[in-house]
Amino acid sequence: MRRAWLVLLLILVISTQFAILSAFHDVEFSGYATGNSVVVIGKWDYAQGSVRVTITPALLRNSTFSAEVVFPNGTRVDVPSSKPFSFTYRLPRTGDCFCSGGTYGGPGAGLTLTPSKPLNVTMTQNVADVPSFLNAVSAAYGGMQPAVDIYAFVIYGDAQVYVSGYVVAI
Repeated sequence: MRRAWLVLLLILVISTQFAILSAFHDVEFSGYATGNSVVVIGKWDYAQGSVRVTITPALLRNSTFSAEVVFPNGTRVDVPSSKPFSFTYRLPRTGDCFCSGGTYGGPGAGLTLTPSKPLNVTMTQNVADVPSFLNAVSAAYGGMQPAVDIYAFVIYGDAQVYVSGYVVAI
């Protein structure tokens, strides 16, 4: 009888570890921004975590370029070629929508979210009309609210963009 309890306890411990580890989801994204580029970070509302974004202006044939980052609130940051610019988005849990649907990929940004990938990043280069593009992204994902949270910013100029982060979806 004692052996049965030990086996049951071992199964419970292993199951708990598997459940906890499967709640963590990471994202790694690297891309090259050209012209007017829009970076969109999306997550399901039941996930929480953070992402770190690093922007390094382009260096081409020993010529350095600068880039400008514009956030939704209008804040502009000039990124000189001599130093990369990094910032962190804290992604709070904003709801409890454990959506039973499979994937959601809105028009414009092409961001795909699934229950197994509740955090994703996409970048669209050479956007001709940035305000219209941002409005289209907001409208596309706004219809899913409160299920999808969107964090977007614009990069003017040529730069290398690297995003890494994680969310916990419990």
